[in-house]
Amino acid sequence: MTGWKAPAVGGPCAKDLTAAQHVLDVEARQTISRELGHERTQISAVYLGK
Repeated sequence: MTGWKAPAVGGPCAKDLTAAQHVLDVEARQTISRELGHERTQISAVYLGK
């Protein structure tokens, strides 16, 4: 969804993202969280890393 790997599999950490990448990351995490049946993005962090 973002074009880069999740931190859990070697992608960049949140602190390494640009402002534009951070916005895209948040949107992707919200989508993933909803698809998993959760409303909180903290749940997706368990699967994706931070």
